[in-house]
Amino acid sequence: MFTEEKYRRHWRAAVEFLMLRKNPYTGLKLKDDPVIACIDFLNEQDLRIATGLEFFKKPFKDYLKKKYRTEAALSQAWKRNVTFEKASLLTEQLLRGNDRAAEDAGTFLISSMVEMSGWYYKTLRQIGYPGLVTHWDMIMRMMETPARARMPVIAQHSYFAHPHKVPAAKLIKKTRPNAYVVNSTLDTIVSQGS
Repeated sequence: MFTEEKYRRHWRAAVEFLMLRKNPYTGLKLKDDPVIACIDFLNEQDLRIATGLEFFKKPFKDYLKKKYRTEAALSQAWKRNVTFEKASLLTEQLLRGNDRAAEDAGTFLISSMVEMSGWYYKTLRQIGYPGLVTHWDMIMRMMETPARARMPVIAQHSYFAHPHKVPAAKLIKKTRPNAYVVNSTLDTIVSQGS
């Protein structure tokens, strides 16, 4: 969604289908239905920094080229000998630095998130949905704050006191061992991945 126009076209097509479809019972299109309190553009569209941001390599390289124009200027700003190719891989180590490279990476990611949210917002308005919207309902990092600040509603679910183990009440009949339950005294285990 961040970098591929075809994914944005797919998202828009799916959302148009949902929002413009008439409810056969009420005759209302979803975009006009007052029962809708808020729309979350895409649940947990988090930047999984620890697992890689490879899809941002070309856009970040383009950002750096536009900003610095030459590798000599980039190397001078970052205070080390670096090429656009080597500099373009966003990593957690790069973002956690206390230097110009970290600042550039953070600024790029923040502007990408702000642009993405703006695109979602504009697209829903073009489809005709007038109501409340939200985004970035996932990991709470300061980096997401500028994008969240543009939303009229902030949704955040951090799984505080999320149920993890449900005591045995013989609610279910165990037909086979389960990787989590096995022969325990629990009927089920609910994890954050549930």
